Amino acid sequence: MKKLLATAIFALMGSGAFAQTTQGTIVISGSLGINRNNVKSENLYNPRTTTLTSVSLTPGVGYFINDGLELGASFGLNYSTYKLDSNKESDTYKSKDTNTRFDFSPFIRKYFMLSDKFAFTGTASAGFSIGKHEFEGSTSPITIESSTKGAFAYITPGVYYFPTEKIGLSATFGSLGYSATTWKSEEGSNKEVQSDFGLNLSSSTFGIGFSYYINR
Repeated sequence: MKKLLATAIFALMGSGAFAQTTQGTIVISGSLGINRNNVKSENLYNPRTTTLTSVSLTPGVGYFINDGLELGASFGLNYSTYKLDSNKESDTYKSKDTNTRFDFSPFIRKYFMLSDKFAFTGTASAGFSIGKHEFEGSTSPITIESSTKGAFAYITPGVYYFPTEKIGLSATFGSLGYSATTWKSEEGSNKEVQSDFGLNLSSSTFGIGFSYYINR
């Protein structure tokens, strides 16, 4: 009896044969991520306040090439600022980093259906990004502008809830992957390259989403 029950559960998770995730279904989706982190240090020798704010909006479209298997693409709009305010009595300093970025990312997403209302998902995506970086400092004062471009590949887990056959609500958190970004100054030939690989569990990876499923 236990073996029969386990077989039925794994068959259910692997099939994805529910109205929302059947072959031929079209998905129109969008996700939103908002993060704000404020740290205030009252260290006697280096008192400072740092504030990180980020907002991301990611619309997308997908098509189920098989039951429970979605192929699609998303378009990301990302904005972030990092502010530093140093409050030394002898040396007051302020700076602000602003990043604006556009991403294009094809993806493939597998739905592991637990019931007709809930599913776990695993999404593999890869793509490129272009953007702009601006640094402002109170020393001088100075403003430095640079263009950015990059490439990335990620695996992202998620959970979906289907209140109706047409609507899905999702939440994602964390990612495993690789990214490489190049900054090039608008004036001069200065260039900086940064690459990252690993597991990211920061709060900036949390996002909520909405999906609309158009069945045949």
